[in-house]
Amino acid sequence: LGASKPQFIYQFIEHTLQPGPDVSLKCIAAGQPTPQIVWTLDGFPLPQNDRYVIGQYVTVAGDVISHINISKVAVEDGGTYECSANNRVGKATHSAPLRVYGPPVVRKMPPISAVAGEPLVITCPAAGYPIHTITW
Repeated sequence: LGASKPQFIYQFIEHTLQPGPDVSLKCIAAGQPTPQIVWTLDGFPLPQNDRYVIGQYVTVAGDVISHINISKVAVEDGGTYECSANNRVGKATHSAPLRVYGPPVVRKMPPISAVAGEPLVITCPAAGYPIHTITW
């Protein structure tokens, strides 16, 4: 079999919900060699807390199934979630919003490095729904 870049067989959909329930987001990717799946929230690594559980396994067919289970979803869990499947041949990404009703919250951002003279895009890691405006 030849090498092939990752492609998604299944992608999670957007959700809009009240705080409290458990939420599961799932991506299934195929590719040769077997891709690795990485998750981000608003372009940053997922928060490190006990409510986030990431599971990942490879089926006998070689597909990668990866999911995030978020227990007792809270306003600050809202944002754009992305699963990214990578192998040496290429990359596939999928993202969709998780909107949680509540007052606006801005998550802390890790330090960001930039190269002088190069474009830089910084997304405000805000949660809460609805949010009408964000001001820097």
